[in-house]
Amino acid sequence: MASSIILFAHALLYTGLNLPSVVGKKGIEKNNDAYADDVDTWASYMDYGRIESNSLMSRLTTGVQKWSNLQDVAASSTAFHKYTTQLLGYINERSSLVIDYDFEFDMSLLDIKGAKTQIKLISAIDPNFGLGFSLAPDGNQQHECTRRMTKIRHMCKATVSTHLTQHEAFIMLNCRLTP
Repeated sequence: MASSIILFAHALLYTGLNLPSVVGKKGIEKNNDAYADDVDTWASYMDYGRIESNSLMSRLTTGVQKWSNLQDVAASSTAFHKYTTQLLGYINERSSLVIDYDFEFDMSLLDIKGAKTQIKLISAIDPNFGLGFSLAPDGNQQHECTRRMTKIRHMCKATVSTHLTQHEAFIMLNCRLTP
């Protein structure tokens, strides 16, 4: 209940992601994705370039600070040491839009006592490990593929040491890989 109220209040104070529809209908508008105590705050900008990326990150900093302030009002603690930020920004190189992998931004947030914490910026090529998936904003799925292959190898080694028939082993592995 309290989370719903905080999310509603945050939506009144901060405009996050706004992706217009390409066919003129209602697009996507949202501020946060939340699950229990894990919240992702969103921001978007339809232009490209480093100036626009800096502007977007400044707006995101404001939005995240407002979220933290709302949590303080509700007596919820904010674990800034767990915070990270990521940006999928584009720059114009030789008349083509390319992902800006060299973008840097110093994001700092203040806790209820005014102490400043530096928030880590993760590159667009690096995955954000969240809710069981490791996806990189630039679309690179190699991280997730490597992670899953490691898990599959571990499962196969564990299966070899059990006394299962070939059919039982097939069912066990198949149910884990393709539920």
